[in-house]
Amino acid sequence: MGSWSLASFPPKRHPTSSLHDVFRDIEIGLHPHVLSLQLTIAQIQQQDGELSAAETQLLEASCMGDETRKALEAAQKGQQDTVEKLARERVTYSNARKELGTLRNTLNSTLAELASTHKTIESQATGLTTLQVELHRLQTCLDTSEEQRKQEALMHQAWVRHSLSTSSATMAKMRNLQDQVTSMRERCEVWYSMYRSTHAPMEGQIADMSSAMNQAHAKTRELNSLNEDLKREVTKLQAKLMSMEDDNALLRDEKWWLEGEFQKLNIELAECKESNRKLVVKWWKASTMRDDCVEKEEKDKETEEAIMAMVDSRLDTTVEMEWDLGTVVGDQGQQAEVESDDDDYEEYDDMESSEGDEKSDDDEDKVESLDGSEKSEAPSPTPVVQLYWETNIHGDGDENENDEDEYEYEYVDSTM
Repeated sequence: MGSWSLASFPPKRHPTSSLHDVFRDIEIGLHPHVLSLQLTIAQIQQQDGELSAAETQLLEASCMGDETRKALEAAQKGQQDTVEKLARERVTYSNARKELGTLRNTLNSTLAELASTHKTIESQATGLTTLQVELHRLQTCLDTSEEQRKQEALMHQAWVRHSLSTSSATMAKMRNLQDQVTSMRERCEVWYSMYRSTHAPMEGQIADMSSAMNQAHAKTRELNSLNEDLKREVTKLQAKLMSMEDDNALLRDEKWWLEGEFQKLNIELAECKESNRKLVVKWWKASTMRDDCVEKEEKDKETEEAIMAMVDSRLDTTVEMEWDLGTVVGDQGQQAEVESDDDDYEEYDDMESSEGDEKSDDDEDKVESLDGSEKSEAPSPTPVVQLYWETNIHGDGDENENDEDEYEYEYVDSTM
């Protein structure tokens, strides 16, 4: 095929000039990224401080909740003791009322017996009155008979002397009347003795009943005083119970307020954790991107050195050798892109492969320009790292949403 000289080729651009432009663009794109990374680290440290302060507040709120719970338990215990004491006093009061009812029933029965005895006495007094009326009637009869006898004696004084038989009959009648009067007097005395004999035990029973009634009245007064004392104690206990219920209501309100504060602190803690997690994710992604950029820069430097060495060693060779050199350079670029794609996320495989194809097309254009048929094109002004960062930003939305969903699911599980 013959030897070729450099004079046979038209003037062209050096192949390494485009790589220098790319590296300059990479340095320009990395400077804001480093600043944003430092700002992110400062925000993470600030969020850690806020998180520690929130945890301290949460511990103080939990201690206050424990003290409130202990006070509420003591108040409930005192309320239970008061209720038990009130129940015992109610039992005592019910027993006293039962005893009072028993005494009242006994008093009623005694009063009924006394009423029946009084009725008996009234009936006996009525009988005695009838006897006295009968005695008075007999006495009047006797008086009338005596008057009649006197009159008859005066009237028949003359003829009594003449008629002994008539006077003896009259005397017999008088004797009979006297016998009847005597018998009536004896019967009255018997009735009176019976009345005296029954009246004495009745008076004793009445005295006993009156003493029992006085004792019952005294017990009733004592029970009434005890009942009033119990009512006063019950009133005091009710007032104390109402005050304790008010204190309990205040403690319950304070407990609800503390629970609300506790929930607010939990929500703030969850928000701080979420923001901290997002910042950690961003920092991790930024650090991963920085490591990937450093690896790419090293690989690009190695590729540049290899290209420069091969171009410097084979500038005087044939077009076929330079074509083979361009093929080797394209294969090395594709291999570097494949290694970088293995370090990236799976959702960016298509985008990175398309970028690799574009780079391989640019390499082919550059190699074809060595034979003078086509001119090499200028590199893209967008840095490689900046393009990779933009693609990650466009794809971070779904990942952040998935991370937020996972965090919400974990937070719900932890709260349940």
